[in-house]
Amino acid sequence: SFISDLFCGQLRSQVKCHKCNHVATAFDPFWCLSLPIPKKHRNGGYSSSSSSMYSSYSRYGSRSSSSSSGSSKCSLFDCFEAFTAPEHLTGQEQYYCSKCKCHQDSTKTLSLYRFPHVLVVHIKRFGSGGMGGMTSRFSRFSLASSSFSRRKLTTNVQFPFQLDMR
Repeated sequence: SFISDLFCGQLRSQVKCHKCNHVATAFDPFWCLSLPIPKKHRNGGYSSSSSSMYSSYSRYGSRSSSSSSGSSKCSLFDCFEAFTAPEHLTGQEQYYCSKCKCHQDSTKTLSLYRFPHVLVVHIKRFGSGGMGGMTSRFSRFSLASSSFSRRKLTTNVQFPFQLDMR
C-alpha cells in the first residue's frame, strides 16, 4: 500500500556462530526504529524539572542544551551506531546454530538494509536499574528493587532536521 511504501523499511539481522563461522541471516520489516542512547552519553539522571525539555534549536537544526544535564554531546548518528553495534550472545543468550545443531556463543549484528522514504525514530529515554534515590516499600523483599523502577535519561540528543541516509 501507499502507507507501507512510504514508512516501511527493512532490517537485516546476522548471527555468526563462533565455532563453525556459519552466518544466519534474517530480514525484518520495521515502521519505527527504537534507538538507544549510547552508554558513554548516558547521564543517568532524572529530569528534575520540565525546563530540560525546552532547549534552544540552533540555526542548523541541532539541539543545543541550555542545561548542564550531560557533559558529552550525543548525536542521532551516535544512537544509530549503538543500535547497529555487534552484540555477543553467550551463556543463557547463546544462539542455536543450525549447522552445529546446538547452542553456541555467537555475535549478532543489525544493519539497516532498506530505508523507508520517511524514517520514524524513537529515542529510548528510559533505563532500568536502581531506585535513583527513591526508597521503595518493596526493598525488604528478596526481589531486586531495580525490576520495579525505570529511570528517565535526560541526555540531549542532537539531530538534523533532514537526514541524507544514502
